[in-house]
Amino acid sequence: MFSAALSDRLLFFRKFLASPRKTGSVTPSSRYLTGKIFKGADWSKIRCIAELGAGTGVFTDYIERHRQSGCKAVIFEQDNRMRDSLMLRYPDMNFAAEAELLPWVLSSLGTGSADLIISGLPFSTLPRSLTLRILGCVRESLAEGGRFVAFQYSPALLPLFRRFFPEVKVSLELRNLPPALIFDCSL
Repeated sequence: MFSAALSDRLLFFRKFLASPRKTGSVTPSSRYLTGKIFKGADWSKIRCIAELGAGTGVFTDYIERHRQSGCKAVIFEQDNRMRDSLMLRYPDMNFAAEAELLPWVLSSLGTGSADLIISGLPFSTLPRSLTLRILGCVRESLAEGGRFVAFQYSPALLPLFRRFFPEVKVSLELRNLPPALIFDCSL
């Protein structure tokens, strides 16, 4: 019998082969990338967190293990099979398909904004108009003092992130397949 991790990797790889522009990677994120994505997160102050492009749930699992009582988690995953699997594993979280609905979903939950928004969306392969809409929604949905942290495989998105966020810090995680750039953005 396959372990859950191996099963997730195989599912992720099959999704990549079927639609590489939507999936963006051949394998789920490493624990090292996960550590960098959440570096500096003050869980005692996060009352709402949103994840865009959850995939098989590497970051979702981290959120579940670290969020404190009263923290709402909103997980966006467009792929029906992956989202259904996450909904079964994390029944106390909120789920949606389309990242461009972020402001509406947060409003419907009564939060209106998120303190931390993380993203695994492959912005460089999405249609430019969709990327612009999503980044506009992220900016609109970010709480005062909040952060948007996204990883990408190319530095090409840096000017676009700087267009939406006045402060963007960039770091690199080599212990990921492929190596990833982390963009830590704030208003």
